Amino acid sequence: MKIVFFIFFCAFAVFSQKIISLAPPATNQLIALGADSLLVGKTAYCPKIAGNKNTKIIGDVINIGGESIVALNPDIVIAGGLTSKVLIEKLRKTNVNVFVMNDPKNYEELCENFKNIAEIAGVSKKADSILSVVSEKYSQIKEQNKTLKIRPKIFIQLSVNPIYTIMKNTLGNEMIEAAGALNAFNLTSGAVVGGEAIVAANPDVIIIADMENLSKNEVEKWAKFKNISAVKNNAIYVFDGYEIGSATPVSFIETVEKIITLKYKE
Repeated sequence: MKIVFFIFFCAFAVFSQKIISLAPPATNQLIALGADSLLVGKTAYCPKIAGNKNTKIIGDVINIGGESIVALNPDIVIAGGLTSKVLIEKLRKTNVNVFVMNDPKNYEELCENFKNIAEIAGVSKKADSILSVVSEKYSQIKEQNKTLKIRPKIFIQLSVNPIYTIMKNTLGNEMIEAAGALNAFNLTSGAVVGGEAIVAANPDVIIIADMENLSKNEVEKWAKFKNISAVKNNAIYVFDGYEIGSATPVSFIETVEKIITLKYKE
């Protein structure tokens, strides 16, 4: 049923000119494809540069009214993992086309999302061209890092109060491992970690994903933990939150390369 549903979208997308994105990762994909000008609506958490002067902000990722979407008369709405299922059903009942983009667990699924968004925007050839280059580059990076003997432990902080980190079997974890490093936490469920657990993990590198504009406070907070290797060696870094949480195939590779260049004491 899903396959038939998506084929319908693909046939429809070639002529589509009006897209609403309810998922920041999907918006980033459209930017990477040079197709964000098709956006008539986006969330407040989508990149500010996305869209055009007429693109409307229709709410945040979770609190979005169906009426504001319908009023823009979109050809298609791209929803994400955080989009309310009630909203999705409500839109479909009013004959609004909705495509739900799943959160990718690995690079392969990320590329699949990229292809799907490209089909919706009618730029599949461009997506294929981009993926051909970045996937070759990714293969080279992984091959180069196969023989590394020293792999730093990296702790990535995604939020504050509570502190969420990267779990195994996620795209973020693949970023870490592709860079020749190790995830400081081997979590398969429950991404919340406490201060004591972080100190005990003793990461060589701390990366703060700046999604809440709290990076300065967090850097100052971690600087007080003098026994953590990352603090001793001044290896606390701030990444743009979109680099970790809303990656495109291109930005995924760029982030992996960025992690590789981070300085820490071996």
